[in-house]
Amino acid sequence: MPVLKLKSMKISRIKPLANVALWVVIIGGIVFALGFGISLHLVKEEVQKWSDRQADLAIANISSYVDGQLRGVEDVAYTFSGANLGYSARPDDGVGIAELDPAVFGNPTEDDMFVKLENFLDANPQICGIAVGFEPGVSRWKEGPYGAACYVTNVSGSCERLRLGEINDYRNKEWYSQAFATGEPYWSRPFRETSRGKVVTCFSLPIKDKSYSTIGVLALDIDTEAFRIKCIETAPFPGAEICLIDRENRFISHSDVSLILTSAADVERYAPVCSEDISQERNKTIEDGSDIFYLARIDRNGWKVCAEFDKEAVYGSVNRMRQMTRAIALLSLIIMGLCFAWLFRRLQKTTLKQANIESELNVASNIQMGMLKSPNPELEATRNVDIHAFMKPAKVVGGDLYDYCLVEGKLYFCIGDVSGKGVPASLFMTEVLALFRNQTLNSTTAAKIVTSMNETLTVGNDTSMFCTMFVGVLDLESGVLDWCSAGHNAPIVGGQFLKSTPQLPLATFPGIHYCGNETVLKPGEFILLYTDGVSESENGSKSLFGDERLLASAAREAAKEGQTSYGYVSGIMEDIKAHAGTAEQNDDITMLVIKYD
Repeated sequence: MPVLKLKSMKISRIKPLANVALWVVIIGGIVFALGFGISLHLVKEEVQKWSDRQADLAIANISSYVDGQLRGVEDVAYTFSGANLGYSARPDDGVGIAELDPAVFGNPTEDDMFVKLENFLDANPQICGIAVGFEPGVSRWKEGPYGAACYVTNVSGSCERLRLGEINDYRNKEWYSQAFATGEPYWSRPFRETSRGKVVTCFSLPIKDKSYSTIGVLALDIDTEAFRIKCIETAPFPGAEICLIDRENRFISHSDVSLILTSAADVERYAPVCSEDISQERNKTIEDGSDIFYLARIDRNGWKVCAEFDKEAVYGSVNRMRQMTRAIALLSLIIMGLCFAWLFRRLQKTTLKQANIESELNVASNIQMGMLKSPNPELEATRNVDIHAFMKPAKVVGGDLYDYCLVEGKLYFCIGDVSGKGVPASLFMTEVLALFRNQTLNSTTAAKIVTSMNETLTVGNDTSMFCTMFVGVLDLESGVLDWCSAGHNAPIVGGQFLKSTPQLPLATFPGIHYCGNETVLKPGEFILLYTDGVSESENGSKSLFGDERLLASAAREAAKEGQTSYGYVSGIMEDIKAHAGTAEQNDDITMLVIKYD
């Protein structure tokens, strides 16, 4: 049953509430401080995990990129050698290093070889230089003081030819001597080119004759600047440095270009990196001083990928949060204390106003209950009828209604349940009662009363409210009961529900012609009218009182000798209270009991 809900606070409740609020402030501040400290610890652990993940991703990215670039250089070296020097396969294909095939190699002139080298550079922009050098007496090229070797370098987009045999002793250079001595492919130490100032590394591929004797070397240069740019782009956050370090612990790439080709051992913070041997490990983490280092090895040429994370960049925010914990906790306590003081003063100011509202609502409730009572001296003097009504609103103002009056020897009575909530519902209830009392003056039938009330209530019903209602007209001489139900709960007569064809509640649609019914009450028989708050009363487990309990309770009370309508209602209410227990009343409870004598 919808009602107007308004919680009123008594002055006596303010002090207990204030005490509770004060304890809430104190305990809340303590819990906040503890929780904040614990959360900081957990946050630091999560930050560490995040840092590890960022390092793993950055190192994996750089390792994959560098290894892919180096692999690409090796691939094009074997492709070139296969097409121009008679090479047929890579050594790791299980065939071994192929020999120089005269049928393929032939006897090209130096100019022919220079053209091939230039075409190769044009087709492979990632290569910045390519050289082919032989031992003395192997080729038919014109030899210089140091031998026969062709070198082509890409300078500002154009190729430059060099006859190395006339310039320097290339056979003592690392790119040639290491591959020639071992007979295996070799990645040289990075070095700075004198002509362009670029830092390059060189892949050397030995050239062998049919007896698998090394007779020369093919060398390809690759610029490491792309590696440096990639490392800078891969740094996951400010304060992170990703760099490459070669086999001799020299920087190959670093955001500080002045460190390139200098020893990492000369930079104090990188000393732990130089002392760590990761030849047997893929990844390693070193925490030293103000930095965290993550290391990984590139197997192809023995370089290291180093991720350097500044601890302040990683943990700085956490440390600052830890320092602010006490201040924040104290500030929170102050704010909560001020809020408590404001709330207390607010409660003091509004208590009187709320008390006045409560008083006005109580007056409204008393007026409403007074409207529902219908003292009638003529009815009280009648000996063959005993009538008693009971209403218990769930809140201050209810929406249930009942009424009864005696007109020309007939008892007109009704019970109803208005939809909606609060004041609108109570006003609508008042209108329904006024219409019922007006209709009883015409000494008409129950069906006509309901039909006429419906027509009136549907006019201007903008709020779409409605009312379930049961109207009865009891002839006190004959005991004939003329009744009509507009969607209301079926009354109980003689231990059973008084059933009829279902009809719509009042104020739903105009033009409805309601049908009436007749039954005859026996002397001493009771008729119980009630609203849904009776049968739908709930207990703590949300179980309803229900129709079966109501029927049993009504039958028991009706069977008691000398039972009155008051005792009948009281007995049913005791059963409802026993069922509900300590559960709060969820709807208005209204009953109207008539005993015909």
